Amino acid sequence: MRTMNVKRVGPGIAGLAIALVLAGCSTMPTYEPQAADVSVQLVGMGQPGICVGGNNYRLDVAENEGIRTVRVPTGNRVMLWSTMAFQGYNVISRCEPALAFVPSAGNTYVANAGLADGKCFIELVREDKQRETGVAPEPTLQRPKC
Repeated sequence: MRTMNVKRVGPGIAGLAIALVLAGCSTMPTYEPQAADVSVQLVGMGQPGICVGGNNYRLDVAENEGIRTVRVPTGNRVMLWSTMAFQGYNVISRCEPALAFVPSAGNTYVANAGLADGKCFIELVREDKQRETGVAPEPTLQRPKC
C-alpha cells in the first residue's frame, strides 16, 4: 500500500483548485479500451487514470448496479492513479495516489483508493476465486513509474 500526505488549500483557493483539477482531467486524452484488456473494479477511487508507454490517459468508468470498473491494457507495466478531492472544515484536500503493475490476460483486479488517517492511499489485488478471501496479492505491484 502506498500512502501520500494530503495537500491542503485554503477556502479561497479551493474552488480554483478543483476547477483546475477537473479541467486537467477533461483535457487529458481518454484511453480507448482494446478487446484484450482486463477489468479493474474500483472501490473508493476518484477519477482514475493510467500511464502507458509514457502517455497519460483518463479512464472512462463503467458502472453497473453500483460496481464501477475500468479496462486496462495487458502485457506491459501500467501506472494506475486516482485524482481525489475531499472537503471538510473549510479545507479542500487533494491527492493523486498511484501504483504500477503488469496486468495479465485472464485476470481481473480490484483497486481501492481513499483517505485514511489524513493520508491518501491506493492498493490493488488480483481476484482469485480459489482463495478463501476471493483475492490474492498482485506479484507485479511496484512503485509508480511511467
